[in-house]
Amino acid sequence: MFFKIFKNASSHNNKYRKILKKVTCFILTLVFVIPFQQVAYAELGDGESEADVIRFVAIGNSITLTPGVLDDGTNWWNNCGMAASEPSKDWVRMLAELLSVNRTRHVIFESQYIGGNTFGEIEFKKQLIYEKLNPNIDLVTYELTENLLHDVKNLMVMNDVFTDLIDRTKEKAPNAQIILIGSFWDRKDTTEPLLKLIAQFNNVSYVSLEVLWNNPPFKSYIGAQILGRDGQMHSVDSQGVADHPNDYGHAYIANAVYMEFLKHHPNGY
Repeated sequence: MFFKIFKNASSHNNKYRKILKKVTCFILTLVFVIPFQQVAYAELGDGESEADVIRFVAIGNSITLTPGVLDDGTNWWNNCGMAASEPSKDWVRMLAELLSVNRTRHVIFESQYIGGNTFGEIEFKKQLIYEKLNPNIDLVTYELTENLLHDVKNLMVMNDVFTDLIDRTKEKAPNAQIILIGSFWDRKDTTEPLLKLIAQFNNVSYVSLEVLWNNPPFKSYIGAQILGRDGQMHSVDSQGVADHPNDYGHAYIANAVYMEFLKHHPNGY
């Protein structure tokens, strides 16, 4: 079914056809083949030290973590990235699997939901972020721009807010690689170019999701089946949920972040 959707979508989107072909085989492997393990929120085992683990913290909006019912009343059935068919298929857990594949070090990670559609709200919730950080963290990701209001006032403070986030992250987690993740939705005329410049000016990594913009194979849909905390399957009945990445979209994000992480660890980690 995926190949049929891919064919139909890419015929209308030739700009991305070659790129999509390169990542399709990997994403299918990540979604269907890798045996997902319970790696979330693990602690050090007996006899382990920090050198034996990889720690990362994922800060973001609903794509990174959706904790039940959102502020706007949108319903969600699980404690994971929205529209993933089950927790193991959200991008954070897929990234954890990629980081742990063929490694002796296991992965310890945590997600933090930061909602809100203004930078003022993000500013207000910064303490939640800083509480997650410490010198043992190896990777910190920020995925925050999808919901932001794109008015002039909001964009004017974007640089200050992100620069402060980056500075404080470097201070509290000095050994961590920082990755700013671009928007899953088309923001080419607003936050996206600013985010890229902020990453460059502050010497941190940037991951673009432009290839996913307006690309049906990587987006959920009305009627998609989601496994809930209650063990039951639920049908997506909200367009707000349906606009989020499906398992393939989450897998793409995980792979893109993983490849950026590897650039900074050419000799392994």
